[in-house]
Amino acid sequence: MVAFCGALVAEKDLMGLASIFWRFVDFRSHFTATHTSGVVAIVQQLAGLCGLDGAATRKIAIAAALHDLGKLSVPAETLEKAGPLSSGEWEVMRHHPSCGCDVLGKIPALGEINTWANFHHEKLSGKGYPFHLSADRIPFESRIVAVADVFTALTEDRPYRKGMSREQTGEILRAMIADGSLEPELVGIAARCCFSSRTRSSGSRVPRSCTPGWRRTAKTRLSGRSSRSSGWMRNGTRKASSNGTRP
Repeated sequence: MVAFCGALVAEKDLMGLASIFWRFVDFRSHFTATHTSGVVAIVQQLAGLCGLDGAATRKIAIAAALHDLGKLSVPAETLEKAGPLSSGEWEVMRHHPSCGCDVLGKIPALGEINTWANFHHEKLSGKGYPFHLSADRIPFESRIVAVADVFTALTEDRPYRKGMSREQTGEILRAMIADGSLEPELVGIAARCCFSSRTRSSGSRVPRSCTPGWRRTAKTRLSGRSSRSSGWMRNGTRKASSNGTRP
């Protein structure tokens, strides 16, 4: 149960409410019509694989459902733009987490959910946005949402590019690990899950949710750095000029 507007609300009911909001956001563009549902699916898988219990997994899933709420402040023509964004359009786009934070911040009971949802563009290097947080201020749960958001966005068609293949996605994710954008261990878990032998062969699109049946429980909650990596992650760290997607 979660305290919401003075009443105790079951997580499933709060998720139902969040799903209404995410549809308002995602359905503004047919390119993102399934984006949030994909992020939620991967977040639920990652949370379980990292050893979070059912209640914590449900709570982080609500955060994932609300992570792009602030995009309601972004003009539809910007979301649908096929060409490069102007500097002004980028500024508006990058401001969407702070807009979401302002909205959810009016409901004190959603404090943790607000944080987990709206820190998803912060980077471990401290070069993220809009708050420019250092790694020690980015919660574990926000890191999970960030990884799920990037995985989902890279593999979706967008107005400015087609959805990326496994190889293209892998190259960009390795670059994002190298420049301190994402939690390496979480990317490794997501990669082993989403790029397992049960997915399609080389050149295929990455599924929007992790392959069922693969299970691993992390012994500890992950820190900002990890020396472990999957073979897929070690396969080069060439820097990409762009992560291929917009915020």
